[in-house]
Formats: sequence, structure tokens, C-alpha cells
Amino acid sequence: MAPRPRIFSPFTRSPQCVVYPSVTAFALVTIGLFSCSTPSVQGTKTPASSPVVAAARNAELAGHRCVAAAPGVFCACRGAGDDTESQPTQPGYKRFEIRMSASGGRIAAASEALGRFEVQGPQTRCLYVDLLAGSTTKLTVTAIADDKTTGVLPEFSLTEYGPSGPFWYETLNVQCQGKYGQCDRQGADSWQDSLSSRKRGRVDPCGSAVVKSLRWDTSGRQSDRDGEFFHDFTVSFDMEIKSFATRFAPGSTECVPK
Repeated sequence: MAPRPRIFSPFTRSPQCVVYPSVTAFALVTIGLFSCSTPSVQGTKTPASSPVVAAARNAELAGHRCVAAAPGVFCACRGAGDDTESQPTQPGYKRFEIRMSASGGRIAAASEALGRFEVQGPQTRCLYVDLLAGSTTKLTVTAIADDKTTGVLPEFSLTEYGPSGPFWYETLNVQCQGKYGQCDRQGADSWQDSLSSRKRGRVDPCGSAVVKSLRWDTSGRQSDRDGEFFHDFTVSFDMEIKSFATRFAPGSTECVPK
């Protein structure tokens, strides 16, 4: 039996979620509402993952990058210098970019507000969504290795659009890259250390989205001879979207708490 990993402070153990599918179609993405319960971490069995289907969604994709989204296609990813959103958000809403990939496995992001989006493999996939200003939503990000002996490299980023620039503010990045390139305890610790520079609960203090109750968990790891890769890696958090309009460029000193 693999040793139970230490969960680092101030994070706590994340919940395990059960997905209830919704009904409308979208590509390579399985989405649904979820409920959570405390998981057991005593074994080394990899948690069962939802099947990748030509999907269902209960959240509206937003912006011109998603106009061509159809079965088999995600939104077009924003490139360097491509910061403007030609289709503005509705009054009272804010736009967010979600990027996900999982080399050696799959990664899913689940939210009561957004449903559940799943990506298979190392290619970065992008989604753009509008969320209500003044609201708080819970998100859970779970990566699962296809092969326990080779591990998985999860990458997830959440970025907020600021129309005044236009700007894009980093809200949270999740990456667990260990000694041999895949997710292990060293990778989790390195990610923990990278969060120490956050201000006001976000990577960029000029944004308006605050990440709280951030926690991670895993069901176990392989033995030393197999690189001690995590079989899976789950991060969960609450995101509060402040109502104020963003004004300053990313990283501006006006946004740093005195």
C-alpha cells in the first residue's frame, strides 16, 4: 500500500465529486452538475473517470473565439497580441479563459456554475465563459493518468478578461511537474511554493477574481522504482468574482496591498 501523502497547510483535503450529466451537446467535453463527499485515500486504486463523449454542456460559451465551436472543436485559443474580445460581455458579467491539458492522461474541470469540461492528452484546449460579477463558484480540477507507471502532467489556468486595456489577468495556474516531468510529490510541493507570491487571493492582484479555500489531494503514488508518480491529482477551490471594474494593467503597483 502506498503511503498516504501529507496535505500541505493552509490547504485541506479536497472532496471527491459525483457527476450527474446534463443534456445539450458539445465536443469531447462531458459536463454536468456535481455533488461532493469526502474521499477515501487508503488504497492505490485510480479513481474511475467519466467517459469522454461528444458531450453535454450546461454553460454557454462566450466570445468570438467560440463562434465556430461545434462537435469535435473547442474554442480557438487566444494567441500572443490577441487580447481584444470583439464580442463584449453582457452587463453584470465577466469573461474568463480556461486552458487545460494533461500529458499522459485526462483532466476535467467541474463547477456548479459551468458544468464539467474534460480534455484528453497534451494539446492545450481553451474555453471562454461569462460568469456573474458578485458571485462565488466552486471549481474542482482533476487529472488522471492513463498509465499509473508513467504518470500524468496536468496543466490548468484560469484568466480574467479586463476590457479597459484590454488586459488578461492571471487568476490561478495549476501545474504539478515533478522530478521526471510528471506529477509527483515534488511537483505538488513546487506548485505550493509558487503560490506564495499571490496577492489578494490571485496571481495578478489587478484582477477581480479571488481564489479561496484552495486544496489538493491524490489517491496515492507508485513505488520508488516507478518514479513515485501520482495516479491522480485533484485541486479544488472557491472563486469569488468581485463586482468592481478592473482598471490597471497586469502587475501594476497600484494593485499591490500596502
